Amino acid sequence: MTIEKMKIQTLMPLDVFQRQAKYRTAWASETVQKMKFGATEHLTKATPEAAQIAAVCDHALRTTKQVIDRHFQVMADVTLPEAGRAVKSFRNAKAARHSVLEAGDRALAAFDSKAASLRSVLDRAMAPPSDAGTAMLLSEIRAHLRHQPGDVMVSLIKSNPTYARAVATAPKELTGAAPETYTTAREVWLTTAEPEAFAQQQDLVASLRSMQAALDAMDNDLDTFLDYSATEQMADRAEAAA
Repeated sequence: MTIEKMKIQTLMPLDVFQRQAKYRTAWASETVQKMKFGATEHLTKATPEAAQIAAVCDHALRTTKQVIDRHFQVMADVTLPEAGRAVKSFRNAKAARHSVLEAGDRALAAFDSKAASLRSVLDRAMAPPSDAGTAMLLSEIRAHLRHQPGDVMVSLIKSNPTYARAVATAPKELTGAAPETYTTAREVWLTTAEPEAFAQQQDLVASLRSMQAALDAMDNDLDTFLDYSATEQMADRAEAAA
């Protein structure tokens, strides 16, 4: 039996105690934590796929709190040596984190499928018109817009979906529009041509960003309050010495 195995810590290590105090302060505001973990209450969850992604954010938030609470309980257990506590806490954290990441992978697969479906709908709306009459009209509108000041062009695009279509369905270099104006034209036209699909795409993208924020927040908090990397190394050493 090694000295490390025999060592019994009668008090929680000081650095762990300090992280616990920091954790309690940081997590005192539930609102702040929800914002950090994706703020899912602000998502419309317009599709099952978006709702699935949002659920991962909530899962990550619950899991992180449960894991950290459990970590401090284990580290205060005087019946185990410090290395034993680290192994026990790390195994719990690793399994819980893996569960969240698996849910994230499933949500990401659902995102990819739904995003491809929506993209095909929106791409059709963005295609140049097939009839000569409409194509000529849009070409004349673009010629008119190219001679307008930037703010006038934006105003016309926002107020008239046909003007937006003239810009959005043409290559950007043919429109004379600034990049942000071109983006505005696409948004205005898609909101008109395919409002449901465009809204679903926007919500889906917002949900994905929230999930990434939640996963980043989970890893950051586990590393900050558990010292996840150091705990993993301690667990590895303890298991190697067993």
